[in-house]
Amino acid sequence: MDAIEISHLYMNIRTHISGSKLALSFAQTSQREKIQNWMLKGTEISEKHAQIFGKALLENHIRLPVPHDIEISDLTTSIFSATSYVSNEFFERSRNR
Repeated sequence: MDAIEISHLYMNIRTHISGSKLALSFAQTSQREKIQNWMLKGTEISEKHAQIFGKALLENHIRLPVPHDIEISDLTTSIFSATSYVSNEFFERSRNR
């Protein structure tokens, strides 16, 4: 595995961890059950991808990147509109392709 592949895996892991936390926070504050479910599914997908990329690094005896200290509060008040949630999720997914 060369340096470019390693750096791509590192960035993908960090991106998916951040995306997972963002989707989870959106699910927590959304008032619509459909959006909550959609965001929770996005969280699961992001976590799965981070695990797959991490496995590729570990198989080559490379340490995993340390995730940022991203914490989600217990806030359940919606501070964004449903459109904001969906737009942001589409933006994040299109950016990672």
